[in-house]
Amino acid sequence: ASKQRRRMLAALVEAERRRQEPLLRVWERRALAEADAEAVAFRRFLIDEEKRLRRLRYEMERWENDVMARLDLESQWAEEARKEAERLRAQQELEAQAAETIAMARFDRES
Repeated sequence: ASKQRRRMLAALVEAERRRQEPLLRVWERRALAEADAEAVAFRRFLIDEEKRLRRLRYEMERWENDVMARLDLESQWAEEARKEAERLRAQQELEAQAAETIAMARFDRES
């Protein structure tokens, strides 16, 4: 009876294995398809992130170039303003010297 039970149990296990085998193949194919879809989605995500990073780098370089151009322009304006201030100071000095000379000449004439 024990041998017969073992054979029945073995036959039952074998029948269950045969019954589930097609299901296992379906589950395996489904799992592989899901893994493939996940890999494709991840690759697309990486490609999109690389594009976004390139755009950010481009924008950053453009912004840096704009800032550098603005700073160059401001430096140029500052230099022009410094030169103009120096020219005005020299002109005021000359005018002050001329006024002093005129005042001394009047003083000399009046005395």
